[in-house]
Amino acid sequence: MTRPLGRGLLALTALVVLVWFSILLRDSLLISRVSRIATDRRATPAELRHGLALTHQAKLLNPDRSLPLSWEAELDARAGRPAAAAQVYERMVHNEPQFAEAWFLLAARTADSDPRRSAQASAQVRRLDPLDRGASGG
Repeated sequence: MTRPLGRGLLALTALVVLVWFSILLRDSLLISRVSRIATDRRATPAELRHGLALTHQAKLLNPDRSLPLSWEAELDARAGRPAAAAQVYERMVHNEPQFAEAWFLLAARTADSDPRRSAQASAQVRRLDPLDRGASGG
């Protein structure tokens, strides 16, 4: 009686792991497609919108949201929505306050629209990574 139960649990565990890896693979492929769209300087507005839709799909059950969110912000900026891009970076730094790169990108995205917020974000980068030459202008 114990052997069939053990085999059943093993099969169920294997199935769960297989489903999880399938989701992670799917997310990875989606992010790869998004990165190609985001870095294509000839991407049309429709392609940029499609890339944004893919970033939302890539967040499914993925505990690391930073990469899809970074591409979402980049696509928002490319689509002429800098305020939306800044909001995405605000979400990132709210969720991960120790993420220096997100603070750096927030500073860059808000430099023209909100210099005060940009200065706060830059100060946060210097606090988190005092040797970061890119964020400190050196």
